[in-house]
Amino acid sequence: MVEVMVDLWDAGLPLIHALARTVRTQKEGDLMIIALNFEELAPEDLERIVQFSIRYQGQELRAGQAEGSQ
Repeated sequence: MVEVMVDLWDAGLPLIHALARTVRTQKEGDLMIIALNFEELAPEDLERIVQFSIRYQGQELRAGQAEGSQ
């Protein structure tokens, strides 16, 4: 178990504090990718993570479509 603090870059909103279990790690160059299973996470923090993910995926899709139209 690890204690994690998640920063979603939400202006003015606090970091998300949670307990998680590491389920997988992968090294890619200088980066370490860590997959976590959240064991204790407040419902409002879960909602923030879901909304952030939806916004981020939308931005990535739009950026990919813009590149494809050039």
